[in-house]
Amino acid sequence: MMGLSHANSILGFHAFKKEDWDVACRFDMANGSHKAYYVPNMDVSLDGVVMKKGEKILFEQAFKYGPKECKNLFQRAGVMPIAQFGNCTGEYYVHLLSSCTLEMPTQVTEYVADVIPNVVDFENLWKIWDTVTLSMISQDELLSKPIKLRNALIFYLGHSPTFFDIHLTRATDGIPTEPKHYQSVFGRGIDPDVDNPELCHDHSDIPSEWPHLGEILTYRDAVRSRARAVLAHGVKTRRLAEALWIGFEHEAMHLETFLYMLLQSDKILPPPGVPQPNFESLAHQSALESRESSWFTIPEQQVSIGLHDPDDHVIPKHSFGWDNEKPKRVVNVPAFAAQARPITNGEYAKYLEQHHISSLPASWIDLVPKTADVRRNGYGNCNGYSTNGHRQLDSGASNEFLERFAIRTVFGPVPLKWALDWPVMASFNELQGYAESMSCRIPTFEEVRSIYQYSMFLKSLEDDGALRSMNGNGHGSHRNARVVKTLDKSIEPPAEDAHGNPRTPDHQPVQSPSTNPMPVFIDLDDNCNVGFKHWHHTPVTKHGNRLSGQSELGGVWEWTSTPLHAHEGFKSMELYPGYSGN
Repeated sequence: MMGLSHANSILGFHAFKKEDWDVACRFDMANGSHKAYYVPNMDVSLDGVVMKKGEKILFEQAFKYGPKECKNLFQRAGVMPIAQFGNCTGEYYVHLLSSCTLEMPTQVTEYVADVIPNVVDFENLWKIWDTVTLSMISQDELLSKPIKLRNALIFYLGHSPTFFDIHLTRATDGIPTEPKHYQSVFGRGIDPDVDNPELCHDHSDIPSEWPHLGEILTYRDAVRSRARAVLAHGVKTRRLAEALWIGFEHEAMHLETFLYMLLQSDKILPPPGVPQPNFESLAHQSALESRESSWFTIPEQQVSIGLHDPDDHVIPKHSFGWDNEKPKRVVNVPAFAAQARPITNGEYAKYLEQHHISSLPASWIDLVPKTADVRRNGYGNCNGYSTNGHRQLDSGASNEFLERFAIRTVFGPVPLKWALDWPVMASFNELQGYAESMSCRIPTFEEVRSIYQYSMFLKSLEDDGALRSMNGNGHGSHRNARVVKTLDKSIEPPAEDAHGNPRTPDHQPVQSPSTNPMPVFIDLDDNCNVGFKHWHHTPVTKHGNRLSGQSELGGVWEWTSTPLHAHEGFKSMELYPGYSGN
């Protein structure tokens, strides 16, 4: 009734008597809003205006948003959540939001609107490229080498436009952008064998002194202007279309290269205009939402791999592809069991502590002086809880162990205790060691594709309600991996495996070999940490009872155990023959 009192105050006289009015409320299911009305309990007349008894006068409409609806709202509004503050029951929250410095499309109709990237696609890519390469590291540090086996950071500022210009020149039978000698300096990077750096492909000569940054940026702008002019005149030949596509893809890939190199630098700067998230608050929220990681039986099925692009003279209908992505082929993948989600930092920490392993993933930082004994005894756990709100069960590492480490992010080191539910970033050998300790293995490439396809199948059942009725409540560079097991068809899987892992949820739907292959491109929903929705990894434990599909790994790539090799029908790209060959 406070509204009536305020109205009286504004009008200057007692126009509305509280005893003459009631308040009626209802929830509008159609648009998800709460509506409140003043309702006179008798006919009320004010300056000739008659309000009939029972007439509803709307005075409040409050929209209610669940977590998923909030994410959609924030994304549409171009803002990103920084922190949230809720009541004790978790029903109401105040959200702290910040404007986004960029927005990358996540729907197929947007991010592959055409086979050829358009000028808007390039401008958006160049915007984020410039943000990362010029604003997240000081100019002096561009000469540093965060990864010793690679070139200095400044190389990539020259390499990306040089590579693009090489292919534009070939496709147009034109002349290189000046200075022409950049092709011999920035044409190809260096990526030697980690175990034996003497083994390395052909690469550009490394100069005794890199060109000045200003000169490199002038060259970059000239190449970009050339690309804009090409796009403005229209693209009619496959040769030119593929040159534009390969230039776009190449720069996007090296954006990732530059970012994971920056993460290895202690001099990294946060992205401008992006406030630092409240990682402690996010960890608490993740702890409340975490679910036990289930195991799923991935049925034997046929999996379609690669692109169909048989004509080297015609622009393809759907997409160009790299040589290792062609031709399209179908493989039969036997049944196997897979963990629902990737390995987390928390799980990997427990593995390191239990097995007294002192070597750390490159994504971790040891906060203890190097003279300290990594394998000391006496790890304590005074109250059974870690500092981020996780209950310290037998499966967790001790508090004292967790306190010693942090995770590298673009915002600086984040305490491990606040990143336990993030996917661990580690090398293949490190994750293989973890898998073997669990009597598991890292999946093959074909098995990973089978997981993605089956995950999409389960989502389709969930969308039409079938999975809900079958499954009850549903419980059941650096990269990550999930672990898998080969199935013995003669043995019925137990309720738990030897390590206490829950088996496949009861009544999991059985799928015959798929006749509907997974599409090449998919919509990337809220479960996909892509497109700079976040500048850090995100928890993967919230959906531990659901099979994680493509791009649902918290912001990391997924390792497979399949070495790169020439599959049947492989043919090197005419445009870039050394892409896979070297």
